[in-house]
Parts: sequence; structure tokens; C-alpha cells
Amino acid sequence: TENPHEANLFYVPLLDYYRDHNLSPVHEFVWRGMMYIRKTYPQLYNRNRGKDHFLWLPGDLGACWVYDEPLVQNPIKIVHFGLQINASEYTHMPNYHWHPKHPTNKEYSCFKLEKDVVAPCHMPDDPPDVNKPEEAFGAALEGEGQRRQHLLAFLGGIRHHQPEYSGGARQAFHHYVVSRNLPSITHPNHYVKWRELYRRATFCFVPYGDGWGNRLPPTIMAACIPVIIQDYVHQPFSDVIPYQDFSVTLRVEDMPALPEILEAIPHEEVMAMRRTMYRLYRAFSWWEDGMAYNFTLLSLHRKLFNLW
Repeated sequence: TENPHEANLFYVPLLDYYRDHNLSPVHEFVWRGMMYIRKTYPQLYNRNRGKDHFLWLPGDLGACWVYDEPLVQNPIKIVHFGLQINASEYTHMPNYHWHPKHPTNKEYSCFKLEKDVVAPCHMPDDPPDVNKPEEAFGAALEGEGQRRQHLLAFLGGIRHHQPEYSGGARQAFHHYVVSRNLPSITHPNHYVKWRELYRRATFCFVPYGDGWGNRLPPTIMAACIPVIIQDYVHQPFSDVIPYQDFSVTLRVEDMPALPEILEAIPHEEVMAMRRTMYRLYRAFSWWEDGMAYNFTLLSLHRKLFNLW
């Protein structure tokens, strides 16, 4: 609607990424944008003190740099990184560089599930005619389902020298899983196209990095069941999508037993997870045949009921 008095929510087009790029602190820009809204449209802003306004913060750390002030905390943030952790639990995590230096929200850190939205990242180099998800799912679901070459695959760096990277998940994966040299686990140390590797694996390890990771959408497009090990991090649309029906979610502390956990999952359950993934994979795509936009609206609609 073009009538603001008919609107339930207001989009604030900060276009933050074009100013701050991927890793820069965003607090000042968000503060200036919301201050402009409050001064220019006081009646609309004061209707719910900015809680019915939403903005995108697509950088690596999403809203982690946003200070603990109502002006910038009240709006709904749409991010790719859904880290939610209370200050009392910070000691359980590696030393995040944004936390000690800045007055971030100590109650819920970067993200609050009741009010914010995690959306998937866009994969500009992997349109449907290239990654061909229908082809991948067709092979994975044909007959009794294709038994793939690898039990588990991961394509990505470890960064032993950077313990905060991925919340320690990648380092634990290398220490407890890769070091065992199991033939069913693959972690290539040379260039491999992700879609070729993931289509040969039943499960794919999905950690994050310096902030949000980009492995969940391509993993799903390859019909590879995501193994999500991201302590305290909410996944895209986790408030409206049943992750328990198509993924394996574990904690870093489970890493020593990861191969055994995956081997114990029956083939019938693997097939059920693949079928659910097939029904939902478009939710992770921003391409013209995708439904990420629709699911973003669905999640925003859910947040609307938590405003009051």
C-alpha cells in the first residue's frame, strides 16, 4: 500500500551493504537512518517506537555491531547471521572481536528470534540452470534413493590460527573427524566444484565462518542433507521451516561422535529428509523460480504478532 496508515510494517531502505560492505561496523549508519525516520515521520515512528520498521543488514556479522540502544534495537533486522546468546554464555564461545569492544546487546547479542528474521544468502554464481536442483533431487529420490559415494563431505577452510572462526566448529571437525582418515568422509585439500562434491555425499557439514556461512543453500540444492553445527545460531526461516525434518543439527561438543551419529541414521529416514528438502528447497533461492522472498514475508508476518 502507498497509504502509510494502512501499513502494518515499514521497510527502511538503508542499503547498508553498499556503504559498509561485508565486514564493517554498521551501528552509526543504522543510528543515522533511524534518527532520520524518527524526525521525519514522528507520528508513524512513535506508533510503535520503531518496532514496526524493518531493515536489511546483510553483512557477515549482521546486527552484531548494533549497540544496545532502543533507537537501533527496536526495528526488525533481517540478517544472514542469527547468533543469539545471552551475555552469561559468552564464555562458552571463542573470543568474538565485536563483543569486548562494543556495547552490544547483552541479553540476546546479534539476533532475537521473537523479533528478527534470518534470510538465506543469494548465490549469484549458481542460477538454477547451473546448479540444477531438480536434476539432483531426481537422482536422489529415484527408486529407493541413490546411495552416494561419501557419507559426509565438507568443502572449506579450517583456520587453525583463528579459534573464533566458525565458533570452533571447523577446528573441531578437523581434529575429531578429518584426522581419523575415514574413507567415508571427504574434505578435499584441493579445488573441487562444490556441486560435484556435494552431489556425491549423503550429508554435508554446514558451519559458519567469520559470520554467516554460505553453505546451506548450495548443500540443499545438491540434495545433500545439511549437518548444521552452529552453536547459538538460528538458521534461515527457522521460525517457519521444520529443520528437524530435513537436516541434522548438532553442537560442537558432539563432533567426536559425528561419523557414528550419521552412520546410525536409517536409509528410510535419509529418504524422508530428502523428500522434505525437495518440497522446501525453493525457500532458499532468490532466483526467479525461488521462494525466499515469500518466506521472508511469512517470517515478517510471524514477527508482526510479537510486536505487542
